[in-house]
Amino acid sequence: ISQDEEFMEGVNELSFNLTSVNNSGLDNNELNDNVAIEAPFDMNIVPVSLVFNTDGLPEETSWEFREENSTDILFSGQLDEDARFSEIVIPLCVSENLCYTLTVFDSFGDGICCNTGNGNFSIVDLVGNVLVMNGGEFGVSTEETFCADMAGCTLTASVDVTNVSDMSNTDGIIMITASNGDGNFMYSIDGGITFVDSNVFNNLPVGDYQVVVIDGEGRCSYEEVVSVSFSTSIENLTEHALVIRPNPTDGVIQVQLPAQNGSQSFIEFQVLNMKGQILQASKIGIFDDTYTGSISLYSYPDGQYLIRYISKDFSGIARVIKGN
Repeated sequence: ISQDEEFMEGVNELSFNLTSVNNSGLDNNELNDNVAIEAPFDMNIVPVSLVFNTDGLPEETSWEFREENSTDILFSGQLDEDARFSEIVIPLCVSENLCYTLTVFDSFGDGICCNTGNGNFSIVDLVGNVLVMNGGEFGVSTEETFCADMAGCTLTASVDVTNVSDMSNTDGIIMITASNGDGNFMYSIDGGITFVDSNVFNNLPVGDYQVVVIDGEGRCSYEEVVSVSFSTSIENLTEHALVIRPNPTDGVIQVQLPAQNGSQSFIEFQVLNMKGQILQASKIGIFDDTYTGSISLYSYPDGQYLIRYISKDFSGIARVIKGN
């Protein structure tokens, strides 16, 4: 393609010809003065911006950008320490016909909000439409998926349930983790009759609950029916059953979770307050086919907390009480 020609949809051939070296004529080896490459061109490419509002430790933050359901990294990056408490805008080009997944990592495992500042990240299009908004509360990593043309809704959610400790008690918990939306989520467990901005529902009796999540614009929604039931024994290690000892605790707890065939070597454990905010995150490894480790709550005041575990295949939560 020459300089006066336009790119065509599909694969274009680009030819590069060396005509002079430093304005002094050709070099002594004319065999490497010409090269041709093939370059795909998509007429539907549109610009978007990845925007980071950083915390006090931006050097812990890195990111990768892929087409949805692909392992090939299209773009990636690492923030540096000079970007503390600032807005970083990274221009990207995407196809409006495709959907993409952005993965953001934090090397310390506490996200970018809120231990060292109120960081967050977003993806916006050329006219300012918010395609992704993440408040920065995550552990080691978080993923957001979006479609550049906003034609399809990619809002999704995972729901973790803590069962009641006794059939007569009302201490069940539902925690909803939403992603792939504008970030201003509203949550309901009564089928959408009432919505709140908190993603944790406490003091629930045994029963079925219709979870509904909507984004801030009310354009996209997610629905799922979950059950709060009665756990006959929290001391027996059954599939995906988290054991916490001692509970209540005066500071340090031991956690045990059975591993499954093909399980990851490490999975993430988080400590959350009863509003669903992540207070700390760490990775715990397998010992004798069980994820086994200790978590310190010494720095937190007495009260109730949630311990959440997250693997690539399953997740769950359990309540722990610090103090009497």
